[in-house]
Amino acid sequence: MTYRVRGNYKSVVDKIEQVLKKKQRILSSILTTYEVYWTAEDEINRSISALSNIDIEQQYLVNSSVQTITSFLPLNLPLYSLILFGVIPSLICEQIHLRPPVLMRNILENLIEVLRGELPTNIHIHNISRNAFVNNFVKKSDVVIFTGKSDNALDVQKKMCYDSLFICNGSGANPFVIGPQANIQLAVEKSINARTYNSGQDCAGPDRFFVHKSIYKEYLDLLISQLKLIIVGGDIHSMVGKLIDPLSFDVIKVMFSEYSDQIVYKGFLDSNRQIISPTVIEFPINEKNPELFAPIFLVTPYTHEADLDAYFESKEFQDYAMYISIFGEISPQYYEKLSQKSVLLMNQNVLDYEQGNKPFGGYGAQSSYVVVSGKKTSKPILISREIHEFTKFNGNGRYQNYHDKKPR
Repeated sequence: MTYRVRGNYKSVVDKIEQVLKKKQRILSSILTTYEVYWTAEDEINRSISALSNIDIEQQYLVNSSVQTITSFLPLNLPLYSLILFGVIPSLICEQIHLRPPVLMRNILENLIEVLRGELPTNIHIHNISRNAFVNNFVKKSDVVIFTGKSDNALDVQKKMCYDSLFICNGSGANPFVIGPQANIQLAVEKSINARTYNSGQDCAGPDRFFVHKSIYKEYLDLLISQLKLIIVGGDIHSMVGKLIDPLSFDVIKVMFSEYSDQIVYKGFLDSNRQIISPTVIEFPINEKNPELFAPIFLVTPYTHEADLDAYFESKEFQDYAMYISIFGEISPQYYEKLSQKSVLLMNQNVLDYEQGNKPFGGYGAQSSYVVVSGKKTSKPILISREIHEFTKFNGNGRYQNYHDKKPR
């Protein structure tokens, strides 16, 4: 007997959606032990939206079929990750095996307990080591969904079947370019919203803010004045709370020491609660910056668009290009140049643009990509679409080649 729901996917999804709506309060209480309240509420709403708009993916869900999927869940947004990387893929396979990060396991178990009666029965959670998960499940899977660091992604690829589908949801640079004539109030609002989301622990958070010198002081003054109003801590009104991974705290401590002369607005570091409050650093335009999972704003003034080439033409950016948020004026020529690798967002940040039923990512070599039979394609990812394009069809849409898999 096979599990797949095919044309009946809507009834399965509707039941989960109703549970999320009905039990939103208890879900929020679980999530707020892991993240601040406004992130938890946003995460729940995004999860509901992804389920209520599932028909956007209909053509992929009813015309695709694989035997086994394995999925590595990311460290942040546990409920939304379960929906995107677990529930939706489960609709087009016989079995899906999920591995949560160690730091997220208790939270995920609590969420699953709330949803247990309605979750598809082909979803299996494995609280085991990465090596054990790879050996027991990845090597036998038709599709592997990976979210995490590029080095770990490469390691997993080497151990899966050669003609399986590898889907990588990596991290992106996602900088802001705030040019002349920008609506400064809007640019500051979107900057804060994007950089403090989930207390700065978002792999799609902006890593740099490039601001034209003609408006730099005004932008910086307004940014700092607004950051001073942010509530930091653990109550319901907080925008910034604890860091999930203690290693992130250690990285920021080192950075505060190295760039002490360039900090223009310094927050506090609370080692007992693992909290870092918003901080603004004036960062050199041509200096490689670390990936930060904290509410740190790296702000850089520029005079001419050509000044930005040191950043946008660097290997660091080219590898992790996803989105660029643009406020104000840039020339048509530079717009065209930036659009070669990135998706350009006008007066928006990634949070405004992201929608769970549409492709997400960019064209950087490590940001988001698929690999089949050694061929890698970098592009925005929609999991159901990637599986659909991978699937080989006959009369009833069954995948033909899974039994012919060869080891890498």
